[in-house]
Amino acid sequence: LLKLIHPDFPSAHWLAMVQGILVVVIGLVAFRRKPSWAYWIIAILYLYLQAFFFSFEKTDHRFAPLTWVVLILPLWSWADTHKPMSLKGLGLIRLALALQYTAAGLEKLLSAGTDWVSSHSLAAFIVQYQQPAGMALLEYDWLIGLLALGNILFQLGFVSILWWPRLRWWWLGLAVCFHTGTWLLLGIGDLINP
Repeated sequence: LLKLIHPDFPSAHWLAMVQGILVVVIGLVAFRRKPSWAYWIIAILYLYLQAFFFSFEKTDHRFAPLTWVVLILPLWSWADTHKPMSLKGLGLIRLALALQYTAAGLEKLLSAGTDWVSSHSLAAFIVQYQQPAGMALLEYDWLIGLLALGNILFQLGFVSILWWPRLRWWWLGLAVCFHTGTWLLLGIGDLINP
């Protein structure tokens, strides 16, 4: 959206004020003074800051889980009065995870189109990160293409965990393989940033 309207980057004073309001509202929620509007203010201000920090380049996926949690905060406040606690929490966690993977897959398709599925896109990332396992794989163009296709299919397909719970363990197994593969081939991921 920011790319379409081309606003100026906010001044340091404006950013400090927005962050100050965000801290005060988070404090209200933390001290159990949580009016329903507080969740909306947190979501809007956090997304406003994220938009300016990440709208002009590739999204930093380390912030994606927190961003999805912020997106479901208003739903959380609504669910407080409409659902039992265990169902609400578990359902929102599933929704946040599914949306995170879906957004990552859509970002690839929207930024690179079908070129992402070719071996060239993934090979470029392998060369950029210079991990030994990834560099050894560069000799096998067909395998890199297959991994790139598998990446997109996994990220876009993970959302089906919401509708078909019987496949949950299959998708979670694929998620472990996916993250192990990105760690081995690209060096992406650690205890803080899985």
